[in-house]
Amino acid sequence: MEWLLNGVRKGWSALKIYFLHYDLESTSRSECAGVFLREVNHPSNYFFLNGKIPIKSLIELSAVMNEMDKGSFAFHMGKDRNDFSEWVGGVIGDRTLAEKLNQLKTREEMAKAVEVRANYFKRKMEEKH
Repeated sequence: MEWLLNGVRKGWSALKIYFLHYDLESTSRSECAGVFLREVNHPSNYFFLNGKIPIKSLIELSAVMNEMDKGSFAFHMGKDRNDFSEWVGGVIGDRTLAEKLNQLKTREEMAKAVEVRANYFKRKMEEKH
């Protein structure tokens, strides 16, 4: 019920975003959260933004997606290609988020989905301790 009150306080657009990404807050135990939040160990598995800037974790991806320009976003997206989804599913191992990213098309939507998922895992880790 608290989420509903928060949505009303923030406006209905926040509530809409909550429901859009509700599935990203319900799929993992706290043990899995630590795995999904870890940094990738080997440089060959990093996500390289524009082929230059290394991203090593879901938390780092969340931070850069909010600041990414249109050109950088377009570089990793194509008609039959979504580098973000491929990296999240194949390297991070989060197939739920990868599938969600495949469904979304804008940088803003994807950034919000990654943020929701990373925050969900952070809360799960806090519950564990």
